[in-house]
Amino acid sequence: MSLSLPVLDEAGPVREATGSSLNAFRGVLSTADEVAATWNGLGVAYSAPEAPVVLAAMARPDVCAHTLAGHAETACAALMVHADRLDELKMIREQLAADITAHETKAAAVSQGPAQGDDPTAQQHQQNLLCSEAVALEGRVARFVQALEEAQQECSSKIHATQGNTAHIGGGIASLTGGGAGVDSD
Repeated sequence: MSLSLPVLDEAGPVREATGSSLNAFRGVLSTADEVAATWNGLGVAYSAPEAPVVLAAMARPDVCAHTLAGHAETACAALMVHADRLDELKMIREQLAADITAHETKAAAVSQGPAQGDDPTAQQHQQNLLCSEAVALEGRVARFVQALEEAQQECSSKIHATQGNTAHIGGGIASLTGGGAGVDSD
C-alpha cells in the first residue's frame, strides 16, 4: 500500500509569475498600439505611389500583438484557475497527511504490543480495523493524485488550446528536456 503524497506546487509563485507574464504581454500590446498610432499618423505627411503599402505595413504587427495578448490573457486565466485549484488541493493534502500520520501512529502502537491484553480476538479485530483504515486512506491518496493530475492536465490543455490545439497529451518530464515521444532532440 502506498500512503505517500506528491508534493504540490505553491499557488503564490504561480500567481506572481502569471501576473508578471500578463503585464509583459500587456506591455507588448501597449507598445504595438503606440507604434501603430504613430505609423498611422504618417498618412498626413507621406505621399508617394507606394504610400498604401508603407502605411499598411504596421497593420499586421498590430494584429499579431492583439492576438498574442488575447492568447496570453487566456493562458494566464488558466494558470490563475490552476493556482486556485492548488490552494484547494493543498487543504485536502494537509488533511490527508494528518490522517496518514494518525494512522501510522496507531499502527506503530499496535505493532509494539497488545493494546487489550492478550486477547487474540481483540488483537485481530484491531489489525482488521487498521487494515481497513489503510485501504481507505490508500483510496483517498489515489483520488488526490488523480485530482492533481486532472488539474494539471486541464491547465495544460487550456494553454495549448490558445495555440490552436484542442488538448495536450502530457509527455512527462522527458518532453520538457527534449527526449519525449515524437520529439526530435537533434
